[in-house]
Amino acid sequence: MKTAGLFLLLTILCCAKAVIGFQRLSPEQHYARFQERAASRRLEENIGRVFYLTNFGADPKGANDSSDAIEKAIENAFKVQHNKNMLEGVNDLGGVVIDLQGGDYKISRTISFPPNGGGNVVIQGGSIRASENFKNKGCYLVQLWSPATTREGHENSPCKPNTKADIKKTALQVYYEDITFRDILFDSNHHGGGILAVNAVRIRIDNCYFKGFTTEGIKVEKGHEVFISSSFLGQTETIGGDKREKDFSGIAISLDGNDHAVTDVAIFSAAVGVLLSGQASLKQYFYSYF
Repeated sequence: MKTAGLFLLLTILCCAKAVIGFQRLSPEQHYARFQERAASRRLEENIGRVFYLTNFGADPKGANDSSDAIEKAIENAFKVQHNKNMLEGVNDLGGVVIDLQGGDYKISRTISFPPNGGGNVVIQGGSIRASENFKNKGCYLVQLWSPATTREGHENSPCKPNTKADIKKTALQVYYEDITFRDILFDSNHHGGGILAVNAVRIRIDNCYFKGFTTEGIKVEKGHEVFISSSFLGQTETIGGDKREKDFSGIAISLDGNDHAVTDVAIFSAAVGVLLSGQASLKQYFYSYF
């Protein structure tokens, strides 16, 4: 009985100490602790092969500009795995994923992929929209264009990416290979185009939606085997018979290069559906009703 009584007394004392030591946290303190724990998890996530835009400060609600955060996430993703190559000089990123997490991101300038390029990467799952004060008028939301790649007639283009990085020259001038864009809405907000790919190879644009373009929804210059599939493109939202059709000015898809494919694509408003130039070759299975 004495032993049981002593055990009960010790239990009571321990519980009393725990209660005395307990402090009720304010909402601000709870949030601060949440931020600390989230920050510790972010480091672990970024060591892996999935990069989340929100970890770099992007605003998934679209209230604030996310241009810097998106470029920072892409730059970090393109730094992984430097011991394997695809084409000569193209770093094999090992299947790294840049995840938009279903967010709706506003940008105020063109998002340029790293000038030294890379390959075997996926960008997926969300929306990218030009803000009202988009700086690069007539340019693109996203571009795969290394300054080391010659683009005739565009040497002084305002769309040309600016960089101070040392760029390794490649014999083929190819810097981007096997890059997939999927499940993304690109809204140019009538400021320019959607995606520009210059001398890129084996690029996939799948299950995407392009709207509000005034130049091209998708523009491909040179390059090989760019596959555009299961996507919708339109300068203006319509389901046909629109009285504004005579004012449509954009080009949905502009292709130059070889062995490209457009399959299961609906073009619902544009001045030109698909424009072929140079020595472009195309397998096409698309629908238009403008």
